[in-house]
Amino acid sequence: MKLLDVRAVLERETDIQQTDPEREVLKELNDKGTRYAILSHRWGAEAGYKEMVGLMKMEERKRDEVRRRDGYQKIIKSCCIDKRSSSELNDVDGSVFPVRRDVIKFGKSFGWPEWFVRGWTLQELIAPKQVEFFNKDWVSIGNKRRLAPVLQEITGIPTEVLRVGLDVKRLCVAEIMSWAAKRETTRVEDRAYSLMGLFGVNMPMVQRSQHICMESMEAPDRQCPG
Repeated sequence: MKLLDVRAVLERETDIQQTDPEREVLKELNDKGTRYAILSHRWGAEAGYKEMVGLMKMEERKRDEVRRRDGYQKIIKSCCIDKRSSSELNDVDGSVFPVRRDVIKFGKSFGWPEWFVRGWTLQELIAPKQVEFFNKDWVSIGNKRRLAPVLQEITGIPTEVLRVGLDVKRLCVAEIMSWAAKRETTRVEDRAYSLMGLFGVNMPMVQRSQHICMESMEAPDRQCPG
């Protein structure tokens, strides 16, 4: 997995004209001690992988167009959050529920309240011990523990689950499924995939790809992953 090097990204933005075009902004996660935060958001006019790594080699007009996109500014603004005010992040543990111990940050202008009706964001709300909410100006509006009563009203997820996690009490399948009942995903199969972590299910990527290929045989307009 590759992660954005926050320092490299911010230094590039500080002096865009003098930055070394060969400077790497994406680096491989190569140890369990690497600390990172996840930005949970809704898709918009995003900056793609090739645009992020090749920004400095673009001609100026194209580079300026990428930097003006809401998606690019979303990356820059999330990098600029002062994480010193947050409690220390825990090490990555590589579990099937990978966001359990990390901080998720999202902005109101990037999909609220739509964020609460998407399939994949359900686990992103429940899994982390610490979740921080920010408004469109990247000002903190509270964390998951403090906002738990409001979040319960919005999502139906009990406050004790939001504050402590799934291990706080014995949960039946029907209750967990009720949290996902009104959530949607772009792809039909993702409705199941986005719930795997909540039920402790681990499906290797090769099996998942085979599953998608089998479905695509019934729907010729879909393409199998390579």
